Amino acid sequence: MKIRIATLFYCASLILAATDNCNLDSEEQGKESSNCLQDLPTVSSLESWIDQVQTEHITQDGKLANPGHTSDKNVKCRLPSPRTCSWGDCNTVSPGVGNVTLADLSVMGGLWQDGLLEGYGNVTYQDKSVLKGNFHLGCLNGLVTLQEEDGTLLVGWYHLGELSSGPVWLLYPSREGAMYTYLEERLGVNRLSRAAFTGDTVAWIYPDFKTGIVGQFVAGTMLSAREAEIMENGEENGIPKMKMSLIDANTKIYAFDPSTDMHLSSSPLQRDPYERKLLHVQTSRIPGAGVGVFTNLPVKRNTIIGYFNGIHRHRGGIFKDEDKSAYLVEGTHRNEMLDIPEEYQSWQMYQGSAGHLINHGQEGNVDYTECWHPRFGRILCIQTLTDLAPQTELLVKYDVAVDGDGLKMALKTALHLGHAVSGKSKDQFAKDVRPYLKLVSDIVKT
Repeated sequence: MKIRIATLFYCASLILAATDNCNLDSEEQGKESSNCLQDLPTVSSLESWIDQVQTEHITQDGKLANPGHTSDKNVKCRLPSPRTCSWGDCNTVSPGVGNVTLADLSVMGGLWQDGLLEGYGNVTYQDKSVLKGNFHLGCLNGLVTLQEEDGTLLVGWYHLGELSSGPVWLLYPSREGAMYTYLEERLGVNRLSRAAFTGDTVAWIYPDFKTGIVGQFVAGTMLSAREAEIMENGEENGIPKMKMSLIDANTKIYAFDPSTDMHLSSSPLQRDPYERKLLHVQTSRIPGAGVGVFTNLPVKRNTIIGYFNGIHRHRGGIFKDEDKSAYLVEGTHRNEMLDIPEEYQSWQMYQGSAGHLINHGQEGNVDYTECWHPRFGRILCIQTLTDLAPQTELLVKYDVAVDGDGLKMALKTALHLGHAVSGKSKDQFAKDVRPYLKLVSDIVKT
C-alpha cells in the first residue's frame, strides 16, 4: 500500500533526481534502552480467544460451535416457504448434503435430514455475510459467528434458533479494536447483526483491550460515549464477559464525527484516549524536521498505536492545486487521498490524531494501514513494524505520488521540442533521454 507522499513535478527537459532531506541518526535513535522491551505486554486470554474464534470461522471445523442446550421437547425449526433445494440432497428422509435457497435469497448449507439442518452448517445472506454454527432439528444452538463481507466478525450465543441473552462481540479484521455489549432478555433482537449493538452501555474496545469508550450506540454507530477502563470479567457460554468502568463521568463526550472533503473535525483538540496513552508529540530528533511523534510505552510489532484522520480528496484534483500539501496520504478507497487542511497542520490546532506528524525515515518503524475508528470512521491506522521501546520516534518511509497524465504530456512535449533546444537531431535526443524515460515510466505505473 502506498503511504504518505511528497509531490514532485517534472519539467519537460529536467533529468530526474531524488534527494533525501531527512538524515536519520541511527545511533541517536537507538539510544533507548533495550531493557524497556522486556516490559512488552503479554497476550491475554481475551486475545487468545479472539484468535481462536476468527480462525474457527475461516477453517469451518466447528470446534467452538458448542451445540449448547437443546430443548427436552425437541423443538423443530422448519424453514418458511417458498424454499428451493438449489444444490445437493436437501429433501430426502435420509441424510444428505446440500443447499436450500429461501425467498429472501439467503442460502442455507449443510447436512439435511427430513428437511432440517443437522450439525455444523452455514447461512449466506444477500449482503454476502456468512453465518456459521451448530444446528439441531433445524434450530441454531450454541456459539454462532457471522462474518461480514469486509471480514468483520460478530460472535453470539443462540438457543432454539434465536440470538440469546449474554455477551455479543464484533471483531474488526485489522485488529483495530472490537465492540462489545451484553444482550439482555426481550430486547427484540433475534438475529446476530449490528442491531445488537444498540443501547446505553455498548463499548468500543481498543487494541490493548483495556482502553474503551462506553455509552450510547445505535446499530454500532457511536452517538454519545465516554472513556472507560475495560477489564475481563469471566465468561458466559464460553464467550468472554467484560466489566466497564467510566474513568470520570465528567470527561468529554465522544461521538461519531467522520471527516468529509471539507470537514475535518468538530472537536479538533480532543485527543483519542488510546492514542494519548501510547503516543506524544515533541521536538523531533531529526535536525530541521520540527516536531515528531514518540512512544510513551513499550509496544509490540504489528500493533496499532495511533491514527491518521484527514479530509477526503480526489487524487485527480491534488495536482491541479497551486498550493501543494505536505500532509497527503493515500486513503482507503481508489483515487482517494487524505489531507490535513492548512489551518489544522499545527499540533496546537489539531490533536484529534497524530499520524500526519510522523517524519520520514529510510527504515521506517511504522506504516499506515486501513482501519475503522468509532469517531472518525474509515481512516488510516499507525501500525508498528517492529517492537518499540518507550521514547522511540516513529518514522515512516514516504512513497512518491506522481501526476501521471501531466507527466506524460510534459514528456511528449519534451521529445517534440527537446532536439531544438539541445541542438541534437530528434533520433539522437530520444536516444540520450531513453534511460530517464524508462525510469519515469516505472514511476507512473506504480
